[in-house]
Amino acid sequence: MIILSMFTSMVFYVFTIITCTVAATLYVRFSVKREGSLYKTISVLLLSFLAYTIMEMFVTFFTELHITKPLFYTLTTLSDVAYFFIAASWLAAIVTISGNPYIIRIKGFCIYTAIYGITVDVLNLMAKFSPSVLGLTQKKTSEILLYINCTFDITLILIGIFFIFYGIFKMKGERQRKWVLLFSSFLVIYMIYITNWDIISCLDEVPNQILFSSFDPAHIFYAAMCILTLYMVSRKNEFRANYYMPEILGITGEETLESVGRKYKLTSRELELLSIACSGLSNPDIAKKLYISKSTVKQHLSHIYKKLNVKNRYELIKKIKL
Repeated sequence: MIILSMFTSMVFYVFTIITCTVAATLYVRFSVKREGSLYKTISVLLLSFLAYTIMEMFVTFFTELHITKPLFYTLTTLSDVAYFFIAASWLAAIVTISGNPYIIRIKGFCIYTAIYGITVDVLNLMAKFSPSVLGLTQKKTSEILLYINCTFDITLILIGIFFIFYGIFKMKGERQRKWVLLFSSFLVIYMIYITNWDIISCLDEVPNQILFSSFDPAHIFYAAMCILTLYMVSRKNEFRANYYMPEILGITGEETLESVGRKYKLTSRELELLSIACSGLSNPDIAKKLYISKSTVKQHLSHIYKKLNVKNRYELIKKIKL
């Protein structure tokens, strides 16, 4: 039975790795010339899926071969790092697709994830290799790890539920609404599974051979997410912009305008007009705001279009991604 379980697990692991590799390769090739936080975030998410699946496969089958403790915990630590990247990039993708970077600060969540990851791994390693340092029993350490893990898991579950309601009630009629709902629902389902897994593994409620011989169904989920993500981003008509959000990347609008001005050698007047034009005002409104004539506005815009090699305001906004 163990051999059959290992063979089944190997087949699914290989299938998931192939799927993740193909999805990541096609996606990187698709988005190599595109800029914006959406493409960067999805790239990290897909690569994290791939890295996590590979590391988990090594952990699973090397454990069956009774490898040394240092090597085992090195592999599990690397696997944990990949998992932390999955959590952070997954949430960043949801926030980016929602089009509202102010709901959750991605940098803040990344810091929270880093603190959680370091705490869990350090505590786990110290408990395994230097238990006398902590002065805690194995059972007490497992309970502490369980509380920390469940706190992180529940945080993500609540965030996922929040975005489900946000998509339902705040994004009516928006094209990206379905993707927010899908990504958020998958996040909630996945974190519920992870919470159950943390409870089982921390409390040692099942034998080790079951933990490491049975197939982790989450990897099929990773494969499905890779396919879904690749399909979503390849449908360019679903997105009217590249979802480049300066706030998510920690860049202010003024800094972005200045970089655009330097890059395309815009005059201060052209840069001022560009900023107003990107806010959505019409030519007559721009003329009133700057106390200039409509023909002068058209002339300035014509110069800007020429310098940026675009034909209209839509292409202009899309190119500079403000």
